[in-house]
Amino acid sequence: MYAEYRLAGELKHRWDVTTWNLHMGMLSSFYRWARDEGLSAAGPFSYRMGKRMADGVLVQVERNLATMRTPRPHTSITYLDRDFSQLFVRALAGLDPDGEPDRHYRGREGARNSAMAGLVLSSGVRRQEFTYLTVHEVPPLPARPSPVPVLFPLAHAITKGQKPRTTWISYGAPADVHQ
Repeated sequence: MYAEYRLAGELKHRWDVTTWNLHMGMLSSFYRWARDEGLSAAGPFSYRMGKRMADGVLVQVERNLATMRTPRPHTSITYLDRDFSQLFVRALAGLDPDGEPDRHYRGREGARNSAMAGLVLSSGVRRQEFTYLTVHEVPPLPARPSPVPVLFPLAHAITKGQKPRTTWISYGAPADVHQ
């Protein structure tokens, strides 16, 4: 009940993953001390035992199963600036930075290319997912323009780790060319 309250309860009472892990680590240390002092027979947590290398020596470690995994620093997500993404979509459409037709543009299918770039930018699909995406998997436009994003389910066959996921398409894309 405590975990539910702190991780999924009211917003003002929720903790982020790092705060949760800090508190679980403190409780774990307290119960380890109490067990070593003979004040407690056991702690409230389950642990997984494992081995890792530390300074060239194989050591046994335990992992508290009450803690949550956090992303590694190298997996942080970066986003394109709005101005750059708009410039990118316009360039694919054969337009200059001001949105006027570029007389030096020599590409073909500019509308299709810019539409696909807009889809990628507004939905957040990964490169692999986009590569294998078919036109039948893209949800249709809503009947009326809406600020509410449209659910975009992705099949397990094209996603990372072959786990199906759902993302959203914002049809008022930040890279909107038609202004």
